[in-house]
Amino acid sequence: MPLFPSAKRDWATVEEESVVLLSKILWPPKNLRRLTPDQRLLAVEFASMFLTQGERHSSPLLPERPFLIHNFHFRLLPGSAGFPLDNKAKARIYTYQSLLDIANGKD
Repeated sequence: MPLFPSAKRDWATVEEESVVLLSKILWPPKNLRRLTPDQRLLAVEFASMFLTQGERHSSPLLPERPFLIHNFHFRLLPGSAGFPLDNKAKARIYTYQSLLDIANGKD
């Protein structure tokens, strides 16, 4: 677990298909503004799956959807549909919040 999670990006200000994630995946997706909220969430899951199951890190077990979304939450597109959090993701969120509170000198 990283000490601090990656910051969520504002993908609305980034040019479409300007970031190369893998040889076949560019981010943010083309026609981002025409996608429905569910399609935007699906695009994040699709890209996350490719990054998780990359050529060198391939695994026979597929990760769960909450894991994919939470681990790659910085790729969430503006206007994406809501997503479920499992207990592991909730625990990570609480841990990160506790670290943030400690860093800011809160009790």
